[in-house]
Amino acid sequence: MLRSEKAQQIDAIKSRFDKMTSAVFVDFQRMTVEEVTKLRDDLRAKVLKEFIKENEKLKIKAGVLDGQVLDAKGVENQLAALPGKNEARAMLLATLMAPAQRMVTLLNAPAGNFVRLLKAKEQRG
Repeated sequence: MLRSEKAQQIDAIKSRFDKMTSAVFVDFQRMTVEEVTKLRDDLRAKVLKEFIKENEKLKIKAGVLDGQVLDAKGVENQLAALPGKNEARAMLLATLMAPAQRMVTLLNAPAGNFVRLLKAKEQRG
């Protein structure tokens, strides 16, 4: 391979890493093709931790999260603790909806109190 081709490949790899927010480097020697294929299909940070419990042949080497290099334990603890895409969306939606829900509750409170007052007055009278 020519030096210019190597430089192009390095630049291509570097640009891919620049776009990533996280990456994990693993050693999957002695794993079967089916096991590696299943891992690739299912791979997310939490899935990796669960997959290692089932398959001891996979070894985490290192990882990168927001430009910070993580060792194997860091990958296992920090990346696995991050919420999945759907969990993050649900948390964001709940955060965005909380003020509106609180406002509806506060707007309904006087009407509810008035109804309870009328009910109490009816029962007494």
